[in-house]
Amino acid sequence: PQVEFTQATQSPTVMAEELRVITDLSKQISEFIVVVEQHALSENTSKQLVSLLRIDEYLLTCAQSINTIYHQYQRLDDSELGSFKLDINLYKDSILLNTDLLSGFDLDQLQAQVKTDHDAVKVKLLNLGSRGEISFTTMTLVLDIMREQLYMIQQWLKAIHLLKHVDAQNQ
Repeated sequence: PQVEFTQATQSPTVMAEELRVITDLSKQISEFIVVVEQHALSENTSKQLVSLLRIDEYLLTCAQSINTIYHQYQRLDDSELGSFKLDINLYKDSILLNTDLLSGFDLDQLQAQVKTDHDAVKVKLLNLGSRGEISFTTMTLVLDIMREQLYMIQQWLKAIHLLKHVDAQNQ
């Protein structure tokens, strides 16, 4: 069953607390890596620690984007979106259910596909707005949400790609 991306399943207080916990954990991970890095380590280990810091930053950015998207949806009256909600959810599912993420993938190719899918949904939204089928306010709110979704997805793909790279070096 498809979960609507426009449904809020948690209160803003719970979301804020969860983001705070993730941010605190990320800070602790970063501090730990910096402490470990201060010791004499091999060049390979140092490179992997730097990669782990980058992965941590990508994932923290994703968590912050989720929080931003959540709050943007709280301001959105999606009742006038009608069937366009399906397009948003299909776009989301094309990313979240993409089996290429489970195996080796070409980051550049997948990033290009994500951008192409994003642009196709964006064109539909702009057409709805230009025909007056949705209000300008709704159109701009959804554009903001879509921009944040794209950014989050790009950061997620970078994290997964780098994580697979680190994992492959340890094999």
